[in-house]
Amino acid sequence: MRRGLRPMTPDNLPLVRRLDERTLVAAGHGRNGFLLAPWTAEQIVSELIPVGAHR
Repeated sequence: MRRGLRPMTPDNLPLVRRLDERTLVAAGHGRNGFLLAPWTAEQIVSELIPVGAHR
């Protein structure tokens, strides 16, 4: 069995944002990564597809 650190931000809120035009980061979910997967997916989609754009 292995264990590892579960990185979190100081305010316990995960980071989902662009680093630059081609790089998106989703990190800092800590022990709630699996629970926050749907929210994270929504955030990523909203970054990739602008509001009002046709899908």
